[in-house]
Amino acid sequence: MESIRHKLGFDNCFTVNSRGRSGGLAFLWSSNIELNISIYTSWHISATIKLPNGKAPWMIIVFYGDPETTKRSETWLLLRELVPTINVPWLCFGDFNKITNIDEKYGAASRPYRQIRDFRTTLAQCDLNDLGFEGDKFTWANNRNGEQFTKERLDRALGNTAWLGKFENHSVYHLTAASSDHRPILVQIKINQETTKHARPFRYEASWSIKEGCEALIKQYWGKTIGQSGPLTDSVTGLRFCQEGLKSWSMEMRRNQGALIKEQLSTLNYLKDTNEGHLYTDIKKKNFKRKWTCC
Repeated sequence: MESIRHKLGFDNCFTVNSRGRSGGLAFLWSSNIELNISIYTSWHISATIKLPNGKAPWMIIVFYGDPETTKRSETWLLLRELVPTINVPWLCFGDFNKITNIDEKYGAASRPYRQIRDFRTTLAQCDLNDLGFEGDKFTWANNRNGEQFTKERLDRALGNTAWLGKFENHSVYHLTAASSDHRPILVQIKINQETTKHARPFRYEASWSIKEGCEALIKQYWGKTIGQSGPLTDSVTGLRFCQEGLKSWSMEMRRNQGALIKEQLSTLNYLKDTNEGHLYTDIKKKNFKRKWTCC
């Protein structure tokens, strides 16, 4: 998680260790956000958060429901114990390993109604409301073949009445799962107050050296300053020219790569949305493999 934190550019990380290859939770956040971890278990991390220019803190919880049906009552008991005091905004999201109605499941045997009822009753007791979503309804698939294929909406974002009143302008997106069997969930909230944006300092990326055109571009801009003034002035001017040229070049490269990634994710999303188990069977029969690459 420290490696992931560094790659994503976050300043802080708090983790709850996994048990072998199952479970495990992590919270990552930037230093401009006031966040304090309150309590945690193997099934949740609870924290208070205050956004930049925010007037008052509110509660945020990442939650993981026990996958074992026999322990589901303990999961809902924990969720009820986490309910904050009156009028405290509360955002709760994660993998609950449960659906709220039969339409949130495709394939395989139907879930017992009692399990669905218990989950819905718990959400009502906690004053947790589904925040809705954009994208494919199903957030998890077992990736099996034919009749064994099933997919469900196990992951969701929930908010209590106070949170909905505080953040009326919010959006929830079910993103594309490139490798995991769960789709990532993105919750976006818009703050009316304006925040000051700081210019990002220029840094030369080591990966640029292996990109086509980088070396030629540096030679081109550096060559413009040779013999113009003294060695020191030429060096300063050359560095400035190279910086400006590399900025424009890298922005164009990111746009091209972004368009390619967007196209590939769109295709992958379409395949996942329309998959009813036949894709895995067809691939196995044809012995067909497609390589996806993102730069």
